[in-house]
Amino acid sequence: MCCECLSYHLKSKQLPGCCFPPAVEKTYDRSFRAFAKAWGL
Repeated sequence: MCCECLSYHLKSKQLPGCCFPPAVEKTYDRSFRAFAKAWGL
């Protein structure tokens, strides 16, 4: 199931919610920029 989910989101140039901390996941901003900011990258 994860492979299908990742494939779906990556086609939209985003990541699935499970890649984010709970507080960030609630914002529904699944962009790579939000991911980097959430994890301090």
